[in-house]
Amino acid sequence: MNQISRLAAQINKADANSAVRVTPGHVYSHDDLKWDSLKLRLKSGRLLAAIEPDGNWPGMSRVRGPNGLLTDILNITRVKDAAISLACADLNKQRHDIRPVAAPPMRLNPKACRHGN
Repeated sequence: MNQISRLAAQINKADANSAVRVTPGHVYSHDDLKWDSLKLRLKSGRLLAAIEPDGNWPGMSRVRGPNGLLTDILNITRVKDAAISLACADLNKQRHDIRPVAAPPMRLNPKACRHGN
């Protein structure tokens, strides 16, 4: 198993010990995260993302997310910021499953839509 596959597997690994207990209204932010070298983790220890140096461009890196995909290349400051933003967005999306409204809240009145009659 190559390093990328191992890292993706480690990120996706569901660890019962890393479950986070939060209140129903909790919104994740950078305060809930910590850096462990080039790995971004929840404070509970769950791995969320990792930074990988780009092989072609010295000083440039990419974020590897939990789905195994890589972002575009960025400098280390911007890649760390991107990792935090992506992790928080993913955590908050999972926690607060927001769905679009399937139908309008009221019945449409076709007479009200006519102009000049």
